Amino acid sequence: MLITDSGLHIWREPTPERPWMPGRTAHLPEPIGYENLRERMLEAGVQRAILIPPSWEGVMMNVPTVLTEDGEVAARHPNLRIIIDHMGRLRGMKDETLRLDKTIALAKYPNVHVKLTLISECTSAEYPYKNIQPEVRRLIDAFSPRRSFWGTDLSVMLSRSTCTYKQAATLFTEEMGYSKEDQAWILGRGLAECLPWPINNGWTNPMTHGFSTDV
Repeated sequence: MLITDSGLHIWREPTPERPWMPGRTAHLPEPIGYENLRERMLEAGVQRAILIPPSWEGVMMNVPTVLTEDGEVAARHPNLRIIIDHMGRLRGMKDETLRLDKTIALAKYPNVHVKLTLISECTSAEYPYKNIQPEVRRLIDAFSPRRSFWGTDLSVMLSRSTCTYKQAATLFTEEMGYSKEDQAWILGRGLAECLPWPINNGWTNPMTHGFSTDV
């Protein structure tokens, strides 16, 4: 089964030629570069990842604050693929306050998809975060496994929780009770078909062939 992380950051130390934005700091004291990421992916069994420029190197839009507008855009442009970050939750939603109704309301639009990133930040419970599993399941049931994309936002996850990269994956392969077919859609196939990013062609498995520029 192909496992793809739907979103994470890598970065280098700032240089005079490539300075960071004023006042911004990285999520972790040490940068995550290509080789470091490769090692982490091999350990966790992750084959591919979407790299997103970190906020200290550029500009990012806070999607959860515009969920209503997302629905309007999705309705006007049905051929536009929209992927909502971090389950569409607001920062601070945790434990019993994790309610994803506004995101779930967008599931009626077939061109809207959702990333299952930073789940471990949404709970004060230990792995496997059983207290929030029902709400995560409710989200996935609304969008279906085909439009729900596993991911981590790795550096943020490591800085804000005790979840390991491998645990983020085994939460779905061992703990959530999904069938093998649903796991395949959630963990990689759904994202591959959405982008599209072919599974069988155009990529190198770093588990057997070294690090790929697809990662």
